[in-house]
Amino acid sequence: MEDDGAIFMQQNTPQFYETLNRAEVEPCFGLKAGSGIGNLPVQMVSTGLKDIIVPIESPTVLENMVPDFAAIAKLSQERDCVGIHAFSLTGEGNLTAVCRNFAPLYGIDEESATGTSNCALACYLHKYEQKRSRYIFEQGHCLNRISEIYVHVHSSGNTVSGVFAGGYGYVETMKTIIMD
Repeated sequence: MEDDGAIFMQQNTPQFYETLNRAEVEPCFGLKAGSGIGNLPVQMVSTGLKDIIVPIESPTVLENMVPDFAAIAKLSQERDCVGIHAFSLTGEGNLTAVCRNFAPLYGIDEESATGTSNCALACYLHKYEQKRSRYIFEQGHCLNRISEIYVHVHSSGNTVSGVFAGGYGYVETMKTIIMD
């Protein structure tokens, strides 16, 4: 636990797997060939659970993607992974990226917060884009359940020695109404 009340959980150090051809992922979101996917590689990464990390060219394209859950489940099964973690870099203040996570093979069409996937994303960004010790991701916009996930990366040069997911939580008050 941090001094300010944030809670963090350590994940496994990253494992990087094969890269995928963009054409394998585009049909999962109705994207036209050669458009929508960003310039970074599409790659499977794991810090506990294996996800396909997919860079999207802009937050607007990310938000407007229409997932084909059957196609995502099929690709996940073929690639022996949990699902797809799509992201777009923002450049807005301290926010690193906005994300969407899909795991329909396991009964989760879209998830509003995923610690292991965002840890994998932070390690991916550390390798390809931005070497930082702290990344901040937002997820859940399309579900109207916005989550802010913080990831701390401990590294020496290019080698990640520790990765931690966390944030701030709150408990929603639940009122029970008993009708006679």
